[in-house]
Amino acid sequence: MNDNKREPLFKHIGNNIKTMRKYRGITPKELSDMVGVEVGSIRNIESGKSISLSLLISISHALKFPIDTFIHDYAYHDDSNHVNREIINQFCIAYQSCSDHDRKLLLELVKSFGTCSKELNSCK
Repeated sequence: MNDNKREPLFKHIGNNIKTMRKYRGITPKELSDMVGVEVGSIRNIESGKSISLSLLISISHALKFPIDTFIHDYAYHDDSNHVNREIINQFCIAYQSCSDHDRKLLLELVKSFGTCSKELNSCK
């Protein structure tokens, strides 16, 4: 997936992080201190720049929201309500490069989506 195709996903995640941060009454600076990054990194992520899985997990824990809160509904953007195959492929690539701990977290995330679990069986 090239950067142009990733951009909508990162915008979706960033917007959800910003929404949930504001919901918790936390400033970008406070969140940056909580997860150990510069405040500019939080602002960049919230504006749609890329985010690593480990930082997304840290933000999820800091804001006390399940990780799927930040990506929920993104994979279901086509008219036929089927998971976009390219997103599944990228997930599989990311999954294979994760630590065992992160793999367990990702599998829990997949279980929360339910309907796409069958699609992701090929990642194992």
